[in-house]
Amino acid sequence: MLPFRIDPAQAEVALRALKMVATASEGIHATEAALLRAAASAFGLPASFGALAALEPLDPAEAAKVIPDEVTRTRLVEAMMLMALMDQEVDEAELAVIDRFAGVLGIEEPRVRNLHQLVDGDHTRMKLDFMRRGYFGRYVVPEAWESAGVKGLWKAFAPRIGLATDADLAWKYKELGLLPAGTLGREYWTHCMQRHFSFPGEPYGFEWQVVHDMGHLLGGHETDPHGEIEQAAFEAGYMRRDPFFFIFTTTMMFHLGVAVVGDDYLGLSKGAFEPERAVHAFERGLAVKTDLTQWDYWPHVKRPIADVRAELGIEARPEVLRIES
Repeated sequence: MLPFRIDPAQAEVALRALKMVATASEGIHATEAALLRAAASAFGLPASFGALAALEPLDPAEAAKVIPDEVTRTRLVEAMMLMALMDQEVDEAELAVIDRFAGVLGIEEPRVRNLHQLVDGDHTRMKLDFMRRGYFGRYVVPEAWESAGVKGLWKAFAPRIGLATDADLAWKYKELGLLPAGTLGREYWTHCMQRHFSFPGEPYGFEWQVVHDMGHLLGGHETDPHGEIEQAAFEAGYMRRDPFFFIFTTTMMFHLGVAVVGDDYLGLSKGAFEPERAVHAFERGLAVKTDLTQWDYWPHVKRPIADVRAELGIEARPEVLRIES
């Protein structure tokens, strides 16, 4: 997703490019229009129907002149990919727009290939590519190997099949339930117990998953499909390593109903992407002072969770959010 701290000229170019994806297929889907409005509002540009209707198509070369840096160009291509998912299907016309912009901007975003695989019906290759290029494959596995070799890989992989249990590790997390109410550790314990989540050290419990659940807890996002997309957008704001991965993957699973990391989520939900909430969660994520996926939470488990949120710069999540059209 695009950072919202870009100048007005770049923001207008981004909106025009997003609209080109949305209108590449016949008509414009309600969720596409909602994402366009939410993005315009976040950019500080007019978000009325009339203002967005007036946005004209542009040549990718014009976008290249206005957006010279590689990072913002990458975010633009990624935002265009996200727009392509909003109508809950991807077609050749949308991909053609994305391909043109990516080519002229000089951006090689591997998930564009995944969308082509989706359109071509090559789901097996798409899943394998996700596994290889996903957060687990790119970061968790190499770091596990570097820290402890084969033992580290076993500890990272085996819980997925209910193995590699560790009673001492499990107790370290369960013991958080003995902390006073309102502390980060106690709230995390409650979060897991209420949802029947396994703790690290128990079958199907992953220590590398804790940072994701801590993000849910600190951000105030639920763990249903709508909440998972909101949390992924929140993570996209504060992550320093491949921030697009989780929002793209989660949107594929819970908005399109496409199983990209296994069949557990197949058919669980469709249409769960709520643009206003996702964009606002991303804005909140941008304000977080550290990447929570690389944050050491242990020094903070005995502190009041409200103090931890304040120190990290995490704003309160709104209960009601609407973007005026």
